[in-house]
Amino acid sequence: MAGETKTTAPAPPAKPSSTSTVAPPKAVLEITSPGVPNADKMSRGAPVRVNDDHDNGKFWPANPPAPHRELEPIFDFEHLEDTPNEDDLLEIKLDVKPAGQKGNVTLNVQSQDAADSIRLWPKKTKGKATDVITLTGNPPQTQFAANTLPKSIFVEGLKPGQVLFEVNFPGASVDRLKINVVKLRVQQTGRQKIIYLASEEVFFRVLGAGRNEVVGYTFEWDLDGDGRFEITSPMPGKDPNVVTTKYGGSPQLPPNAANTRKVFDVAVRLNGNFILHATDGLFTGGGAAGIRVALDSHQGTALPADNTAGLHTVPEFRWSDTFPIKFDSSSAPGFAQFKGADRILFDRAVTGDAAQTVFLGTGKRQAFGVAVGPRIFTSGQVREDLIATVNHEIKHLQQYVAVRDNTPAGNIWKLLDDHFSGANGYKPFREVEGHFSELLDTRVSWIHHTLEGQNEIKSFVDEWNKCLTILPSLPVPVKVEARKFLQDIYRKIPFFEMKRSQYTDAIRAPE
Repeated sequence: MAGETKTTAPAPPAKPSSTSTVAPPKAVLEITSPGVPNADKMSRGAPVRVNDDHDNGKFWPANPPAPHRELEPIFDFEHLEDTPNEDDLLEIKLDVKPAGQKGNVTLNVQSQDAADSIRLWPKKTKGKATDVITLTGNPPQTQFAANTLPKSIFVEGLKPGQVLFEVNFPGASVDRLKINVVKLRVQQTGRQKIIYLASEEVFFRVLGAGRNEVVGYTFEWDLDGDGRFEITSPMPGKDPNVVTTKYGGSPQLPPNAANTRKVFDVAVRLNGNFILHATDGLFTGGGAAGIRVALDSHQGTALPADNTAGLHTVPEFRWSDTFPIKFDSSSAPGFAQFKGADRILFDRAVTGDAAQTVFLGTGKRQAFGVAVGPRIFTSGQVREDLIATVNHEIKHLQQYVAVRDNTPAGNIWKLLDDHFSGANGYKPFREVEGHFSELLDTRVSWIHHTLEGQNEIKSFVDEWNKCLTILPSLPVPVKVEARKFLQDIYRKIPFFEMKRSQYTDAIRAPE
């Protein structure tokens, strides 16, 4: 029929051959981090902080594992245990899609210092050494079963530097993530100090994020701990990751506070959202951040008059005959004025040290008081220095009384005095306790305001090292008690830096 059209129904699809297969979807492999949001997967906004673990110090019990000495400070930076205040682990996530695939995903780690810039942990807090995710081969690598993904692992920064993570899976494109391990370093000329003086320049440097190391960072600095980042542009002549300051300028210590020392919580904010704090701070058990700064100008409360009547206007110097010790009832030859309740007196005959302990005898000590010489009044010192010096001498009086009364029986001072048959042989032990009392006293300075600027920490360290020299030659039981005495002081040292060799004026534990 003219004009008639005919349509033919489409043929049904052919059944697949028993020998044909359907191609699986291409695997998509990802390595990401909540702290690294950059499209180019470069951790400019949130680097991994290097862990100083000032919040995690601890001591081993009586029998520490070799090769550690008893009372040696143990840091998680070197020795691995669970830590209560961990804040430097960066989470990274591994994933492969579709889920449930078979095979292994390989994670390669490449860095400027091989794999020793980081450690990998399976959880967000560190654990024991056996928990560390093992990296082997060259480049260092580990594997995860694809059907166990997605998975989070956690990165601990150890050394400043750049670390590249690369993940591989058969049939998938390689994915990469680059992170920067950075550390805020506090430094004065030479080695790292324990205390920074207000008159000396302090350097703050972010290692691992400098102009010549990693580009793309911005730096904002808070040098006084008020939470405001006042320095937002590079200092003239300095790389942007470096600032310097003197705490006798701005910011500054209180200008008229006697012997002021203060902890400044110094911080730097990187790229507007990642904050590093200086961790060279006073250890308080809670991991206080900051740096210790001491006033080293001639400020403070005026001294009393340079005579006995003037000294007796200082409340701390009004004693009875039973506090802080029981004095001998007689008077020392040439010191008749020390017979009585007021045992801190002025004596122009004291021409050497600023003050001295007045005692007498060998074998059986006697204790009379403290003689304050004119040197305190002629060397630029202030009232707080006077109090610190007298308190130091009081320690010596207590030592002599312990010898005199043998209380408690067999005490360290009695044993040392009997062994040496005189006070000079064990003077370093006496001075260690005297100087240490000034380190612990928050009312006085670590730096006396003498013309030569006596550094109390340095004096303590010098005497400590002399004690360690004497210790091996002592007989038992003197050595046992002397070692316990030093151990007790070592435990009480509030500055962990003093137990780490890279800091100025560090000490070592008694063997």
